[in-house]
Amino acid sequence: MTHTRFVEPTGLSIHNVSTARDLTKLLIATKQYPLIGQLSTTREDMATFSHPAYTLPFRNTNHLVYRDNWNIQLTKTGFTNAAGHCLVMRTVINNKPVALVVMDAFGKYTHFADASRLRTWIETGKVMPVPAAALSYKKQKAAQMAAASASASAGAQTAQND
Repeated sequence: MTHTRFVEPTGLSIHNVSTARDLTKLLIATKQYPLIGQLSTTREDMATFSHPAYTLPFRNTNHLVYRDNWNIQLTKTGFTNAAGHCLVMRTVINNKPVALVVMDAFGKYTHFADASRLRTWIETGKVMPVPAAALSYKKQKAAQMAAASASASAGAQTAQND
């Protein structure tokens, strides 16, 4: 994982960065730790604490684990403003192991729909249409990245001239 940097474990820092390729490597490596997969795919549970005494329910944030037609072996959802909505999953599709990495989905639930579209494509070869809102988001993000790149290039040129 040569293009990944984690500075803290929650995933909330903007300094935690990775690539789809590196996250796929991480998904493959998790096969060695089945408990991580078991915990990450648990639908709901209750944690009980004694000092102070209370219980805390938790519910899985990956809506696909609630669907019986998915065989999800490991999952992690995430969101930051910089990364957007993200989803990584180790699953089985057509009796073959598959690592799915969805990054920067435009809406709160879009990464689940993207995973479902990818699954349909893997199963059938049929390409599902991308929603217009997602295409608009893609154009907006591309424009933002181009502007940021131009700004960085201009800053580097100014520094060189100084």
